[in-house]
Amino acid sequence: MTVCVLFVLLALMLSGPTPAFARKTTQHPKAEHPKAQNPRRRNTGAQNAKEQQKSQKQWKKQNKQQAKAQKKELKAQKKAAKKWNKKSRTTVSVT
Repeated sequence: MTVCVLFVLLALMLSGPTPAFARKTTQHPKAEHPKAQNPRRRNTGAQNAKEQQKSQKQWKKQNKQQAKAQKKELKAQKKAAKKWNKKSRTTVSVT
């Protein structure tokens, strides 16, 4: 029973949402054209920090959703196991 639970949890972790950095890959990376930037304006550290904060926020949100789904699945498994245990009990009466 515990092996089954561990297997299901492992499957949930592996089938979870992909990280933000993995979704941006394309088959043809040269097909994407970078946005034209003003040569006088450089990409500042503040812009990189904002992007980093945004990706961290997305990552935290996905982890929270995944944890919630795992908790829900575990609760359903426990409920099913409890229900099965109630049905499979044999009552022995002494006469």
